[in-house]
Amino acid sequence: MNSTELFNALYSGVKFTKVELSEFEKLVLVILIKQSSFKNSYESLLNLKAYLSLESLANLESEVLANFIKPSGNAKKKSVTLLNLCKNILDEFGDFEFFKSSASKEWLLQNKGVSIVSVDEIMSFVCGAEEMAVSTQALKITKFLNYEFESYFEAKEWFENIELDKLEYEFKSLNEFFCLYQALIYEFSNLHIKGSNLSQKGKEILSF
Repeated sequence: MNSTELFNALYSGVKFTKVELSEFEKLVLVILIKQSSFKNSYESLLNLKAYLSLESLANLESEVLANFIKPSGNAKKKSVTLLNLCKNILDEFGDFEFFKSSASKEWLLQNKGVSIVSVDEIMSFVCGAEEMAVSTQALKITKFLNYEFESYFEAKEWFENIELDKLEYEFKSLNEFFCLYQALIYEFSNLHIKGSNLSQKGKEILSF
């Protein structure tokens, strides 16, 4: 199974309900979802509904923010990462709109607590770049398919090697495609992967 076939299998086999989020909410969710489920991360996001702007979040105290995002786990660490990132965006770009159009992967990587996976997710979901982030969940899926990669970038190359004419859905852009691919991976993992175990339904989907 190659990446194109994996996407088609996930697209056909995973029931996915799209949640409408603003770009800033997506930025926050990228940080919250690390080592967490979408359900718990989304609960944390809802707790922040009164502060979901760059300026409002940047002005929160770390302990207050950590209390809001407890459902997503690792609340203290994530609160520090979020506050640091928001303040750095304000200092470097002035506002969120300019950040979206001007941010680079190199700049994002300079922010403490922001991993290469988070960088690719931010570039994809927030900045509209044609990037595929290879999450831990994505690597678990490829391991079930007997693929092993020597580096993050090798795995990224595998996932981005798509035969567009063989996709079962027509996309407006590669960005739209990669965003959906990543979302399907998270949803599949949430439903069918527990630790290192794959459910029977998950096995059926991956043998599509």
